[in-house]
Amino acid sequence: MYSSSLNAGWSHLPGRKGLVSGLVVAGNGLGGLIYSILNTSLVNPNNRPSKLIDIGGGKTDTLFPDAVNARVPYMFTIITIIFVIKTILCVAISTFYRKKETELSE
Repeated sequence: MYSSSLNAGWSHLPGRKGLVSGLVVAGNGLGGLIYSILNTSLVNPNNRPSKLIDIGGGKTDTLFPDAVNARVPYMFTIITIIFVIKTILCVAISTFYRKKETELSE
């Protein structure tokens, strides 16, 4: 994931590789934080707590209520739509960049 983002950024800003690298790494880290918060708000919007249950043999497990579990497919649908839109935008943005003729002849 990093290499394609870095190569695209470096081709747009060849003199600013450090800035591009920092922005790509920070963006990937921030994206993980944002998607974590988004997933939680989609699956468990009312912040219902999990329950500790005994599964036998001295072992326990935590389970969320059925209302929370039923929202998991909805979360996957929304996240998939976001990823598809994001991918289409990234492909569109990266394919619009064309080097000038003077850059190609050098």
